[in-house]
Amino acid sequence: MNHGMPAKLGDVVQHGMDTRFIQSGLVLRYGGQCVAAIWFCGDQHAAEILVCRPAPDDSIDWLRRVPTELPTQAPTRLAIDSCLLDRTATMYVDVEACAVDGTPAPACSESAQFALYASPSGTVACMLAWSEGSSCVWHGPRLEAFDYDNLGRGIAEP
Repeated sequence: MNHGMPAKLGDVVQHGMDTRFIQSGLVLRYGGQCVAAIWFCGDQHAAEILVCRPAPDDSIDWLRRVPTELPTQAPTRLAIDSCLLDRTATMYVDVEACAVDGTPAPACSESAQFALYASPSGTVACMLAWSEGSSCVWHGPRLEAFDYDNLGRGIAEP
């Protein structure tokens, strides 16, 4: 089951001249319900990701990793590339790693704090903060369904 998300493991998604192949990811659950998937595209350092949410939301967050030092808790506001982003959601989630055959699944803890951010200009960010003190932030545009093409080829559904 892919929870009605606009992209799933193994899909190829295109936005303009940029193409991303979803090789692995993290499925995030809150209270047993899937709230989002963070799909890793490319290298194991997760520099490029897609964030998808279950239906009826058909938008995709088209994000790149941001090198930053953050506290272990999600702040209420982030400043990235001269853009202020306000936190719109935060929750502690259960994390399940998955990957296409032959690709290592991301190493991760079983739980993390997940936070979403948005700016008035339309850019978004997401943050994962792990209990051992590390965190990752990604930043970029939110794409509506008419802004991207899912070329399919999904081979697995977490």
